Amino acid sequence: VSACWMLVLLCWSVAALGSWWWIPTLDPQVRQARTAGLFEEAQIQYLQGNWLETEYQLARLLDRDPYDVEGMLLLASLLRQTHRFAEAAGWLERLTRLEAAEKWNAEIEHELQLVSAAQAALAEFERQELEKQEPDCDFAGQDPAGAPA
Repeated sequence: VSACWMLVLLCWSVAALGSWWWIPTLDPQVRQARTAGLFEEAQIQYLQGNWLETEYQLARLLDRDPYDVEGMLLLASLLRQTHRFAEAAGWLERLTRLEAAEKWNAEIEHELQLVSAAQAALAEFERQELEKQEPDCDFAGQDPAGAPA
């Protein structure tokens, strides 16, 4: 019986500590304080073309605030820039479901169009490359030396 009460006390303590950490994240000011400077640093790195550092800063930002709309939008743009179109589309679709992202709907839609156009251009390029690599298999009427029969 004593072990059961110890287990209950342990579970209650863990839940209380988790709540102590989680509840303040509902306050936008607390979330902003936890992410201060991360978006700005990611934006600077993005504009300088430092894709890895940008992604690192955005990962830190979204780890601290998983609902940071601007961070998600910049990440989607970064993923498009690095030709990771499926991931970019996934983040953009996630953004379309967030109420906080409504003010960014035009930008989200524009980014979705850019991703779609980039996917289509890549598919066309790959198709053309495959056509270049396929040998002409029309050997009918020729002997093995290549002269017409």
